[in-house]
Amino acid sequence: MGASVANSTRTVTITLPEDVTQMIEQMCTEENVDMLEILQRAFRSLQIDRMHRSLEAGRPQASRDEIDQLEQRQMDEVNAVIKQLRRQDEQERRTA
Repeated sequence: MGASVANSTRTVTITLPEDVTQMIEQMCTEENVDMLEILQRAFRSLQIDRMHRSLEAGRPQASRDEIDQLEQRQMDEVNAVIKQLRRQDEQERRTA
């Protein structure tokens, strides 16, 4: 997808209520991605929301360009998922 994996990673263990876990698993199935991807998307959305709130409050922690870049990255990732789903659909039609 659009974002590259960082050179270093850190393992984080979280505990979620069962209903939240089920919702995330359902999203994974619908989006054809793993749980990590769903959580990364959620984090990026929160980053963008936080930057917007900061700008609206007059505390520019991020520039408009930074927000635009994050939003563009999200759109690129969405478009990549759409292309992947279309390819899968096309392949399924050919084999059917």
